[in-house]
Amino acid sequence: MIEFAKGCDYAMNMVDEVLDTVTKGEHSKTVNYIEERKEIERAEKKVKQEEEIFKAQVEEEWNQFANVAVTAGADLDPDQAEAISSNSVITECFDLGNIKSLADIGIDVDFLKELDTPSKNRSVIFSHMQCFLSCLCSYL
Repeated sequence: MIEFAKGCDYAMNMVDEVLDTVTKGEHSKTVNYIEERKEIERAEKKVKQEEEIFKAQVEEEWNQFANVAVTAGADLDPDQAEAISSNSVITECFDLGNIKSLADIGIDVDFLKELDTPSKNRSVIFSHMQCFLSCLCSYL
């Protein structure tokens, strides 16, 4: 029946109503489920395409970095040279889907809150360090 009514909206609505009546509403539920699955597949496909574009950009930047390192005469050990020449490092290092926060893997990060709040002692220490660095720069 659906194949017969495919070109006409009115006929399609009639067929859908008949099928809903015969299946006690299961036809509409199934059609909605299929449409939702198609939408999810389209979204997943779009995410995969964006991920491939991102990986290509990262690989390009990595290759540019490798070229700069090699042309600048940087001393690389054989492992580093192999890592730069192979693109497998990119896929291992930049899998953003697997990144977890320290708190997610069970590491206590409450002590970091102390670093966010300014303290008098820290500001004094920073001012002394700044003074020291300024003097050091003047000697250079």
